[in-house]
Amino acid sequence: MKRIDRALRQSMSDATPVAIRRSVERHETQQGVVLALSDEWALFANLNDAVILNGYDVVRRAEIIRAWHKPLFADYLTRHNVWPPTAPQGIDLTDTRTVIESTSVSTVASIACEEKHAQKLLIGFVAQWRKKSLWLRTIDTDCQWEDFDVKLRLKDITQVSFGSAYERAVLEVAGPFPSRNSEGAVPARA
Repeated sequence: MKRIDRALRQSMSDATPVAIRRSVERHETQQGVVLALSDEWALFANLNDAVILNGYDVVRRAEIIRAWHKPLFADYLTRHNVWPPTAPQGIDLTDTRTVIESTSVSTVASIACEEKHAQKLLIGFVAQWRKKSLWLRTIDTDCQWEDFDVKLRLKDITQVSFGSAYERAVLEVAGPFPSRNSEGAVPARA
């Protein structure tokens, strides 16, 4: 754990790209630059396969089982991206609820509960909060708003992603967030 923590902190201090593997998706490697850490969460600026910054991931630190520096494209990144990457304003890593609220203020978020539903990512807005859960109004694979909400327990959420080209495209194609009923479902912090 100390080796992982050291790699994450070094990435955050000197903007060195880092690769991670997580216990919930052992076969996947995520790459990025650490922008912020809390006891529970780590905020990454994503690096996609084209070596371009593309959105952000917030992952549970306890699920990171390996972290190593990936400086191969560091010089390229500094020449072809806004460098070093910075965290978006207002991101709060205090707990699961604040992570989701602060990352989905003006856009959709992708939320994963990988231990319960491997390789399933839900994209949408929070329609309603409960003490230990949330109801998410999702966008389906055809970029249409679902006419129902999905309940997710906060403790089951393993990753929150936002700001990528894919999420922006899905939201633009899906259109504005619809009202659910007379009470109206509204995005988090609307």
